[in-house]
Amino acid sequence: MIKGAPHDADIPAVTTRRGGFWIAGDRMEVDGGTHQRGPMWVEWEAPARGARPLPVIFVHGGGGQGTAWLTTPDGRPGWARAFVADGFACYVVDRPGHGRSAQTAQVFGPIGAQGTAQQTAILFAAADAATGQTQWPWSRRSDSAELAQLTAANSPLLTDLAEVNRIDAARLAALLDLTGPAIVVSHSLGSIGVWTAAHLRPELVRVIVAIEPAGPPFATIPGVGSLAAGITALTWDADENGVPGISGVPIVVVSGSASRFRSGAVAVRDFLRDECGASVELLALEDIGLIGNGHGLMFEQNSDEAAGAVIRWLDSHVPAGTSGVMDAHADGLDEA
Repeated sequence: MIKGAPHDADIPAVTTRRGGFWIAGDRMEVDGGTHQRGPMWVEWEAPARGARPLPVIFVHGGGGQGTAWLTTPDGRPGWARAFVADGFACYVVDRPGHGRSAQTAQVFGPIGAQGTAQQTAILFAAADAATGQTQWPWSRRSDSAELAQLTAANSPLLTDLAEVNRIDAARLAALLDLTGPAIVVSHSLGSIGVWTAAHLRPELVRVIVAIEPAGPPFATIPGVGSLAAGITALTWDADENGVPGISGVPIVVVSGSASRFRSGAVAVRDFLRDECGASVELLALEDIGLIGNGHGLMFEQNSDEAAGAVIRWLDSHVPAGTSGVMDAHADGLDEA
């Protein structure tokens, strides 16, 4: 953790444009009046001028929130800040039901248990992973300062994973309608809404970066739900393989060498390629010299290097002919 007052930390000063807005939820009548079910908070940050053509939308995982992309558990700037510093306009969402998009069960629906400190430790810094997960240099005790930061962000999921999938995808589709064509970066369980959003808005999802995505295909995730359609919880027409609408989208699946979900990432890559006809690559960080990362690789001590690896992949894979897209939406950013 940063020692002393956070504002005294040795963090570079930046000059950016930033703002925030809500993607409205479904209107719902309950006792006492009308509520919104499943709104989504979005905050954005962009370079002072000259942003890259395609913005990036960051989608957090499981029971977390958008803070996963804003800062690391030891207080350094997170991936969204690194991408802005490299010229991208970035949108960070709090998925419906999480973070600033929190809801009560009366409006949102039946909600499961919130993740415990012990579960957070097992997911991101398990004691039995210490030998291989060298990029987590901090304590693995569930009450440690760094794990306490991650635990504090926890919130519960709806008990109906297919409904989580539907709401996430609908709100992401609405966000894409505002941003225009974009790169979408997801982590863990956040990926299921992204696959579906790409089906809903295939012309707007230009690239998908899936960091340690939920899987393997058709998995049942204990206490969460099942991926009934391989990589999503929503099912599709019987004559369609996988998730329609993603076959033409460049995709990269990113995995860490010390993650307990490594085999799942490979299986997701294979399913996307073999069953969905997608153009997909596996970016195993150890293959480019980044050793020792776990499931939360954007939290760990080499987070900037991991972000840089993804940016380099994007530099070599972003479709041609996208120049000018960001300029067409610059006024919208200024007004957000």
